Amino acid sequence: MAETFRLPKIIKNQYLTLYVEYLLSSSIQRQFDSFKNGFFDVCSAKAISLFDSAELQLLICGAPNLDFKELEKGTTYGEGYHRDHVTIRQFWRVVNNFDESQKKSFLAFTTGSDRSPIGGLKELHLYISRYGDDSEMLPTSHTCFNHLELPEYSSEDKMVSKLEKAIVNSVGFGLL
Repeated sequence: MAETFRLPKIIKNQYLTLYVEYLLSSSIQRQFDSFKNGFFDVCSAKAISLFDSAELQLLICGAPNLDFKELEKGTTYGEGYHRDHVTIRQFWRVVNNFDESQKKSFLAFTTGSDRSPIGGLKELHLYISRYGDDSEMLPTSHTCFNHLELPEYSSEDKMVSKLEKAIVNSVGFGLL
């Protein structure tokens, strides 16, 4: 009967360590160096060194939790809307009840980005204006200006339906 050859555990661990290092580092070194050089052309290494990894992730990716109460605080209104207008109160009830995915979609629809800026959502300075009386029109947005045009819907249910339809269908226009 033939004996099977077994490598000592230390050699197996050393092999696995070297293989993982190769996969995650050596094999992509050229591509990583190109990325790093391009990145540092845009952002100086000196400036980046001022941040720890968590701060840098927040800077690049935005805050992971979307606090729409903060978005509400930083919002201004026009064309007949104001903070206490019935449509605006309905609007904030609706978007505050969105799940995280819907909130991201809503942000992308209104601002062009599904991320929170440094300083939180109050820094977005959303502007909501009245876009006519109750109608079948969907809300529209001007992402360059963080401007939402919101019709004065006759019910909260109708507002939910129209907002959901608007944010779901915005994907086809290259916003996400």
